[in-house]
Amino acid sequence: IIPVINEVFGTEYTMDEETVLLSNEHYIVESDGKSIKRITDSCIKIGSRLYHIECESNPKSGIEIRMIEYDFHIALSNRTSEDEKIVLRFPESAVLYLRHNSKSPDKLKVKLIMPDGSTAHYSVPVVKVQEYTKEELFDKNLLFFIPYYILRFENALKDKANVDAVERQFLEDYQDIYARLKGLEE
Repeated sequence: IIPVINEVFGTEYTMDEETVLLSNEHYIVESDGKSIKRITDSCIKIGSRLYHIECESNPKSGIEIRMIEYDFHIALSNRTSEDEKIVLRFPESAVLYLRHNSKSPDKLKVKLIMPDGSTAHYSVPVVKVQEYTKEELFDKNLLFFIPYYILRFENALKDKANVDAVERQFLEDYQDIYARLKGLEE
């Protein structure tokens, strides 16, 4: 996940960085008093910085609200105090869209209006995994994305007229991926 964090947030962590996988379970008390468990995909601490990454297989509405909800609970779980005030530091977050379409945004945005009229802007970058070429996955060490590479063939396989060509390309790509992974292993 470190190369993904470096790609999304412009950091330069090495693979030797100490990472701490934080709890991904958060409990929300509903208005009727029932407690609901929310599970985030990943919350990682590197140094003093928190990172929250969610994967979405299909772009859908509502992820903005879920992200701010998750981030609030992550901030609450890691709160500190400063000058007799509670400090909630939101994690640096991103959403990985495994599939996307032309309407998929580059950022998720929410405008928060506080009781005093001040505003805060919550923005989360969207990573469109299918935009990365096979070469970029290896050049940038984004091996985390390889299992999702197969999704790029999904729509093309629905076109019965080109199934043979798509299957050939699929096999060529995955033979190349296999060879590259074997090279890395060696």
